[in-house]
Amino acid sequence: MIEFGIEDIKAALFLAKNKASPLIVINAFDEEEGLSLVKVLSTLDGPDFHLFCISHLNWDFDMTPWDIPPIFPSDKSKKGGADRYLAILLKQIIPKAKSFLEEEPSFYGIVGYSLGGLFALYASSKCDLFSRVASISGSLWYEGFKEYLSSSSLIPKRVYLSLGDKEEKTKNKILSSVRASTEEIASIYREKGSEVIFEMNQGNHFADGQERTIKGLFALLK
Repeated sequence: MIEFGIEDIKAALFLAKNKASPLIVINAFDEEEGLSLVKVLSTLDGPDFHLFCISHLNWDFDMTPWDIPPIFPSDKSKKGGADRYLAILLKQIIPKAKSFLEEEPSFYGIVGYSLGGLFALYASSKCDLFSRVASISGSLWYEGFKEYLSSSSLIPKRVYLSLGDKEEKTKNKILSSVRASTEEIASIYREKGSEVIFEMNQGNHFADGQERTIKGLFALLK
């Protein structure tokens, strides 16, 4: 494992056996989540890839594309810092990670859960680096997001989307739209020519997050 920091952000790079393996970026809610994911992946007989875990993020700022007010009483406003974070990711963090690689990755993918899934799709709409994207239980209820994607000209080669079957079963009108919004976004990508995989899982937003993330990650590598 290679660790480094840029500004307040921490990054950990886990190298594959094959030097030209894909590089998969995952934005983790916290460092513990990222390391736990790596620990589980190390025990699985799966495909070979470089895994790049990024943590110590300002989650409600770095992962959100524009400002929206709180969606429930105890919620915080989302402050729309995704463009700033994406610039740091593309100009500083990923180039630093690449300096440890001996060969160019065969492709770049990006994975995220919840707001991280929202950011993964947003990042792929703003740059052509990420050809494969996984949004797991993505916050695709985000105001204006499906309309934004509909107008975007950049599309990834493969998009993996998943939700829990209880996520839409909430009294919150905004959150209850998540399945409809995700299905509409899946249709948008299909119409634009992306290969789309959309899966439903049992449980609510917080059920089996690690297992769902691994499933989405592996779907990008097939």
